[in-house]
Amino acid sequence: MDLPLRTRLLVVVLAVAFTGGMLTVVAGSLLINHMVIGEAQRRVALALKTSRAMLDSRLQQAEAGCGAVAEWLAGDPRALETVSPGFLDELRQTLGFDTLHLVGSRGVVVAAASRGSYGLNVSDSPLVQKALRMGQGGVGIRLVALAQLAADNPELAQRAHVRVVDTPRAKPGGPTDLTDAMVIEAVMPVLGNRGRAVAAVRGCIVLNRNYDFVDFVRNSVFTMVVYKTKHLGTVTIFQRDVRIATNVTGPTGERAIGTRVSAEVFDKVLGKGETWIGPAFVVDSWYMSAYEPIRDPLG
Repeated sequence: MDLPLRTRLLVVVLAVAFTGGMLTVVAGSLLINHMVIGEAQRRVALALKTSRAMLDSRLQQAEAGCGAVAEWLAGDPRALETVSPGFLDELRQTLGFDTLHLVGSRGVVVAAASRGSYGLNVSDSPLVQKALRMGQGGVGIRLVALAQLAADNPELAQRAHVRVVDTPRAKPGGPTDLTDAMVIEAVMPVLGNRGRAVAAVRGCIVLNRNYDFVDFVRNSVFTMVVYKTKHLGTVTIFQRDVRIATNVTGPTGERAIGTRVSAEVFDKVLGKGETWIGPAFVVDSWYMSAYEPIRDPLG
């Protein structure tokens, strides 16, 4: 049976209105989703920039601390011969270092906060070489063998040791244990009468399982909102692709030390040396994330 013309027109109008409404809803949803993702990317990019500034500030503090000790030693040449381990240990604690060394002109530790460091050869450090050969100070982040740390402080080396954990979506292969520690190293020359370096002051801060910095950054940059037992903002320092200091938590609720970054992030940040901003799989969940490489003193 034929429908009246008025009814036909009404059906067509309703169909057009329904289709237009659905298209509007879909387009609106896509636009909102795009805006939300864009805002999230902007925020993590800003958080990454702020985190880098905070890390740079820590590096500058370490350099300034070693500089103050070096200046004092240069002003009192007798102190080079008489400085005691006890006094150096007081300076180490005051300045926030894990190790503090007075390095002789040949790159060997001649005085330290720990007697175990005496005679330790640290001439492999580019910063020590620069201070002793060129009389210039510097600071940077580099890897130091756990065996070298153990000579200074066995407990410190034990804390720095990280066993690598199998992690979903990580790049295949890789070590099962880290044999190095990641450290902030500051070295400043002690200049003699002719302006040549007669010694150097070397201070190190071990980043492995050093939670003070990552927690400070998280608390400064992100809100402390928790969703399903996890903080909405997290901060991690990686040694290569392994988490050595983090407030990311795993399924058990413990810090995810030893877990690895996803393969996609590895290829972009470690493989190409570029910054990653976007969704990334983190241990067991998806996050909007930002990563950038940390380079040693040689680049």
